[in-house]
Amino acid sequence: MWQYFAIITAIAAGIIFHDLRHNSLHIALSPTSGTGISTPDVEGNPASRHSFIRINTRRDAWLLYFWIVIGALCLLAGLRYSVGIDTIISMGRYDYLPALKDMTADSLGRSQGGRHAWILIMLKSLGIGLWSWQMLCALILNLSFAIVLRKYTRLWFVGIACWCLFGYIILDFETMLAGAAAGCLIAGIPDLERRRFGRFYIKLLIGAVFHLSALAMAWLPIMCSTGLRRFFGCSRNLLVCLLLAPAVAFGLKWLILVSLPLLDAFPAIGRYGFQSEYILKYGETILEGASLNLKGYIGLGFCNILIPLGAALLLLRAKDGQRSKSLFGMILISYSILELMRFEVIAFGRLSMLLLPALAIGLAMSLEECRSRALTFGWWGAVVLAGLIGNKSLFDPMPLTGEGRRLEMYYPYCSWLDKGIVYRRAWLAFDYMIMYDSLDPNQRKPVYDFTFELKPGEREIHSPFYPRQTHADMELLRRRICRSDSVAPVIPCGTVKQQ
Repeated sequence: MWQYFAIITAIAAGIIFHDLRHNSLHIALSPTSGTGISTPDVEGNPASRHSFIRINTRRDAWLLYFWIVIGALCLLAGLRYSVGIDTIISMGRYDYLPALKDMTADSLGRSQGGRHAWILIMLKSLGIGLWSWQMLCALILNLSFAIVLRKYTRLWFVGIACWCLFGYIILDFETMLAGAAAGCLIAGIPDLERRRFGRFYIKLLIGAVFHLSALAMAWLPIMCSTGLRRFFGCSRNLLVCLLLAPAVAFGLKWLILVSLPLLDAFPAIGRYGFQSEYILKYGETILEGASLNLKGYIGLGFCNILIPLGAALLLLRAKDGQRSKSLFGMILISYSILELMRFEVIAFGRLSMLLLPALAIGLAMSLEECRSRALTFGWWGAVVLAGLIGNKSLFDPMPLTGEGRRLEMYYPYCSWLDKGIVYRRAWLAFDYMIMYDSLDPNQRKPVYDFTFELKPGEREIHSPFYPRQTHADMELLRRRICRSDSVAPVIPCGTVKQQ
């Protein structure tokens, strides 16, 4: 718990002591400001020179503090051990992959991780743990985000807070490879601003190495079009596009399903999961619409559509008319449209996910555009409320089992240094995967019958929510439910091996 608490405290301190005082500091540092300190004045006035040195020292100290917070976020994501469903899945694949000398074409199958399996195989052959792969993805994502954040807003720690509220858990702890692709995408935004589209597409291709969904963002350069910005600047045009978004999503879904049989003409790619049967199976979860109640739709609409649209309008109508603000405004409109399309086809949530780093930066930029006290308090309150509502799902029950909370996937935190294992987390993640892998909805029932053994160096730690539900206790429950049909080894109560 202390890891999360320390980072939250550090971000809060940065917001209070840096961001909320950025106006006076910016005036003193800005070379274009009428009250800025010019070079002749600094050289000729000792008092001014001392003030200049003091301001620069303060700026360097805050810059160091900023990178310490970003480094902590990288370490938290890169060194996690059996925390988050994505990590648990990757650890399971890593254990069963062969060494490099035993690798075959089938080792690169979809169920083994696809084209990324050879990276895991190489790490395993060299004796390097999975943490290095996690650390690489975390560095690409969080460092790219930090560089672009510093470039476009002075509210550094507000931007980090928005990142933690809206995107950090999803892209760092769950969809790790999509997170690395999102890092490459956000790194290309300065190239979009300067219309260096060649460099942008190179970074997009690098992102596609991690996750192919990055290629679906090839249309982003059109967001730099002046005509398109004027088109979306009209509220009527924007409203029409938002209303048409679900219909467009339905048409694209129909086109995908109709064209799927064409893939079967290429049997060589079938072993990697790119055949119609597999995609149709996967499509049961990604091509269906969002299944929410009225309360869920209202929350999703507020957090993922209204808030990004409000930020986009503030940026598009900024008085200084900077190209960067217009670009981020267009990206936030794109995010809102993708989220609306998600209502009809949930797969579009995979695309909007890649824009989460830009969303966090855009929200921080929009908070700088508040010109009145009422707008400032209202907009800051709306952004904070949206972030809290979005993270409310952490306290929702796990699907399928109906018990526990999603928060158990992330707390308590375990790292590669201590290799702590929580039995409940392993069980909940296993059932979560069963739910999405099962073809027959009637077979989606809680599973208690699975093997759980501590590997060398691991130690069992108890869930703070269910401290008495240990591995040994769950073994007794499993035997009562599964009886003689159990396939997992029997471990008598009280004999769990502590490493």
